[in-house]
Amino acid sequence: MKSNNKTLIVRSAMVFSFFLILMVLYISLAVPLVITPRLVNYYDAFTNDYVITNLMFETPVLLTLSLLVIILILLRRIQTDQILSSTTNKWVKAFTAIAGFGALHFVFIGIWASSKNSLHQPTTFILILLFIISLAVSLVAGSLLGLLKKATAANEELEGVV
Repeated sequence: MKSNNKTLIVRSAMVFSFFLILMVLYISLAVPLVITPRLVNYYDAFTNDYVITNLMFETPVLLTLSLLVIILILLRRIQTDQILSSTTNKWVKAFTAIAGFGALHFVFIGIWASSKNSLHQPTTFILILLFIISLAVSLVAGSLLGLLKKATAANEELEGVV
């Protein structure tokens, strides 16, 4: 791929990631101000649990925001040809851990909502789907981390020869 095409693709992905970050920031403001109060007022099971309800729904939003920021950082490292470094490995490890924590959090939401007798069939399906997607992202990122470590080691070996 030509350098100009690579730069255009990376810049486009960075702009798209930035807009996604803005959208998630907007959602993170809407959860405590709009969504949680409506849930607490509409469902009797959540009436006395405003803080916990807010945490249950705000945490995945904040995890998504942190994943998008890491993606933006990694794209920037690709753009500046710094992707093959030990610092990048740390960012990919963080990405893997956050995605894995997100998967566990969806399970926790399901258990919590079930304990409140408010886990309906469509909600269960959505939580299972979100769990599978989060787990898959975490596992793929973890396996790509192994490839990145091998590529970084090979790159450092080549730099040592030259």
